[in-house]
Amino acid sequence: MDVGRFAQSTASERHVIDHLTRADSTFVPPLSSRVAIDLYARKLRRNATLYEAWENGTLTGLVAVYGPDNAGASFISSVSVLPEAQGDGLGSRLLSWALAKQGELGTKEIALEVTTHNAHARRFYRHLGFSETAATGNSMTMSRRLNPPHQEGSNVNRDHNQEFEDNEDRKYSYGFDHIVREYLLDRFDGYIDPTGLSLELGAYRGDMTEQLLQRVADLHVIEASNRLAEAIEFRFPEHVTVTCGLIEEVTPAQKYRNVFLIHTLEHLDAPVEALRRVGSWLAPDGLLFVAVPNANALSRQIAVRMGLIDYNAAVTPGEREHGHRRTYAHDTLLAHLKAASLELVDSGGVVVKPLANFQWDKALQSGIVDRAYLDACDSLAHQMPELSATIYAICRASHSE
Repeated sequence: MDVGRFAQSTASERHVIDHLTRADSTFVPPLSSRVAIDLYARKLRRNATLYEAWENGTLTGLVAVYGPDNAGASFISSVSVLPEAQGDGLGSRLLSWALAKQGELGTKEIALEVTTHNAHARRFYRHLGFSETAATGNSMTMSRRLNPPHQEGSNVNRDHNQEFEDNEDRKYSYGFDHIVREYLLDRFDGYIDPTGLSLELGAYRGDMTEQLLQRVADLHVIEASNRLAEAIEFRFPEHVTVTCGLIEEVTPAQKYRNVFLIHTLEHLDAPVEALRRVGSWLAPDGLLFVAVPNANALSRQIAVRMGLIDYNAAVTPGEREHGHRRTYAHDTLLAHLKAASLELVDSGGVVVKPLANFQWDKALQSGIVDRAYLDACDSLAHQMPELSATIYAICRASHSE
């Protein structure tokens, strides 16, 4: 077996027995107290689809799923990771991969059972989009809907725990980003309902989350990276409810008055489909706040003339490593919103941007530019949004359909 390989239904019965025996203590209660492991392994090997993680010939992780049946329902019988392989998100990655593969097989809804007092497991599954649907005695059923496999893009092959890491071409986040968000939220302030339930889609390490909590009281977060989701939950133990999952797959139970999609849309493989889904999560008077980096920012146009990038909307290698799938101009952003049946309320730009992000950070740190200079650049963005760092749109679900 290759190092770190995922595979489907390749393990022998002996592999499964050895794995479950070594993982026995990680089950609550221990698996051996409920079943005969050798007979259970034989049943899984013969009747279930096995999603396997291998490391140097050892079966380190295992998800066993029955189904789908004719109604598209599947059931997860077992999720386990060897004790020595825990701690780096393997369970989340393996289960996410299994869910995607089950979706390809036609699963529409998938369920599992956990022990009622196993709070750690319940939290783990909630992060992956499961919700608690029934309880009987000491057993609780959790389930989630699966969407059909996407026709565009490659979410299954993406590592959302890797995409936010700095690379040799660029950092994932700059100090200038925080300043841009301050000006952006100033634009939004007249529209945000401070008392309404709010949702942030894609939160990184929670810096925007912190800024939003100054404006709203009750905030939910959907974050694709399980590492970031756990960090946000730790950073904000109160007032923030975190779900780890993809916008394309998670279906919230609530409707929201404010939904914030800030510097996330450019990362999505199928943006119109995602926008259409997000629009369905809005309350009747709810608003969607969208912001993306601007393809026509002055700094990018300068970079084209310097030969650093090929054209304004090009996705650089460093941006692609960070999960960018496109670079929006104002017209393409509005076109995608319209195609998703969203009605425009307001749009514009924030901070005319003559410098690249790393240049802004150096200029600010050295005192070459100050807040007065930034205020002037933002004032210009009201007149020349096409040259701004970030473009934004505020919209509502269309009621014409």
